Amino acid sequence: MSVNYYARTTQTPANNDGLHIGQHAHPCEFLWRAHPELGLTTVQAWSDYLAQPEIHIVAEHGLELDYHEFWPDAVARPANVDFRMATRWIPMIGPSERRWHDVNGHPFANYEFW
Repeated sequence: MSVNYYARTTQTPANNDGLHIGQHAHPCEFLWRAHPELGLTTVQAWSDYLAQPEIHIVAEHGLELDYHEFWPDAVARPANVDFRMATRWIPMIGPSERRWHDVNGHPFANYEFW
């Protein structure tokens, strides 16, 4: 089972999921969604963004979490995910502009996934 997480504000329209943070697909590590145009390409950048008081973190099934509930679980995974384990992720060799690991080993994808 997997769960996608989104960042929302009071300005986010009701018919919009919000900004895709990433996905936890048990038993894999959290896969972060990169948003280079917003500077969200590392876990530290996501931490700074999500810790803002106006940001609400919402799971795809509607559960709202605050930063302190969400954060430890999102970063607690071991950094040893093989992107080729899940068939829907495009298998590629080595880092690219579409997927990479940040300086702390957390996986990022710079494309839409669900």
